[in-house]
Amino acid sequence: MSAPSWASGALPEYPLQIAGLALALALAGGAMLATSAGMAAAGVYRWTDAAGRVHFSDVPAPGARRQRLGAASAIANPDYNLERSMRRIPFEEAGGGMLVAGEADGVRLRFIVDTGASIVVIPPAVARQAGLDVLHAPRIRMQTANGEVRAPLVRLARLRVGDLVVRDVRAAVQDVGGDGRTGLLGMNVLGRFVMKVDREHRVLLLEEK
Repeated sequence: MSAPSWASGALPEYPLQIAGLALALALAGGAMLATSAGMAAAGVYRWTDAAGRVHFSDVPAPGARRQRLGAASAIANPDYNLERSMRRIPFEEAGGGMLVAGEADGVRLRFIVDTGASIVVIPPAVARQAGLDVLHAPRIRMQTANGEVRAPLVRLARLRVGDLVVRDVRAAVQDVGGDGRTGLLGMNVLGRFVMKVDREHRVLLLEEK
């Protein structure tokens, strides 16, 4: 049996059949992702040619080593995790909008999902509790129901929505809901994902672009 055509060169992600098992392989920086734990039984080998290119095949070659593969959450490449590519975030409906639970630098609040907002907004009470320097922060212009305001612009080290964590996020500091615990989830976060809404189950689906 000759080495399959996918054993060398630049490899896109695509399904294929090996020893009767349906697999999805992705090669990134020499790491292989397998969605089937049964792949190990199929016999996948890895070797490096004289030009330094890494090859994967179900056919052993001279000097090839059998490739050990685990679950998607345990692959060697820390920058890719199939389990994190789609997020399911529960929401509550309020006044025709969607409210999701989250945190800004460890401080809990609710976010209104707002595709019309270009940036995340957090209330002043949350900013103070998070220890953000609002006094010396630069100002940006924001249009509110009461007219234009100049709001402090801060940088969040960590923003969490459901089980989704986004780091290094810019946020404006401005009252939104009047309760001191409601902010806006704007497009500088939402724009990183393909967003779908499952209103039947009240779940926001965010898929990484």
